[in-house]
Amino acid sequence: MRSEPTTEKKRKRPGQYLGAGIAIGVAIGAAVENIGAGIAIGLAMGVAMDSYRRKKDIKEPDEDSAEKDKEK
Repeated sequence: MRSEPTTEKKRKRPGQYLGAGIAIGVAIGAAVENIGAGIAIGLAMGVAMDSYRRKKDIKEPDEDSAEKDKEK
């Protein structure tokens, strides 16, 4: 058994950023009275947040292993 969780186990809900982005987009769309544009903006925001988080999750194990190598 591994003591360190993998990146797949760290991400419990992969679609949470898409949902959050769409919710924000709907709010923006309601404020400017154009729900369709708001949903499109929110979807783009959600994809960007999800992509950023995935890249961050991939980089984290490398940083941890580099620190362990320094300790040795």
